[in-house]
Amino acid sequence: MGQSQTKTNDPLFYAQRLLSIYQKSKTSSSQQDQHALMTGVWLCVKESWFFWVNELSAYMNLERAEGYQLDEMDILLDADLPEGQLLLGLLDDSQSWLSLLLKRIGEPTKRLKSSKNGGASDVNLIALVSMDEVDEGVLIERVLLEFKKYIESVRVRQVEW
Repeated sequence: MGQSQTKTNDPLFYAQRLLSIYQKSKTSSSQQDQHALMTGVWLCVKESWFFWVNELSAYMNLERAEGYQLDEMDILLDADLPEGQLLLGLLDDSQSWLSLLLKRIGEPTKRLKSSKNGGASDVNLIALVSMDEVDEGVLIERVLLEFKKYIESVRVRQVEW
């Protein structure tokens, strides 16, 4: 396994460990501890995402400065390559793992909103369950699994090339 793959994988491993601790101690830990664990999980995912973009850029032969920033996603999307198109398709779906990941790591404080604020603010004709109402542990687990599947699929394609 290459150096860049290890950099991408290590934070994902720690995210999974923190998520496991969160799930085991969910009923016995304080709300502050739960928030600390979830914040740690999202920070690990963020770190892994940054390393992944560097790894993917190298795979796609894109020249860019080291140190990915969220607003540099255009570099990958503007490249007229199949991987960029795949990412663009994921971004078009607001419920995709990529959209959720970027939303959560881009706006970390919105994740910690108090559930007390969920009063009757707007009355919708059709009530949809937004991802903000899904349990944080379930959401991050889904994002982690889908992110890992995506990384594995890209790496398999790399080997085939």
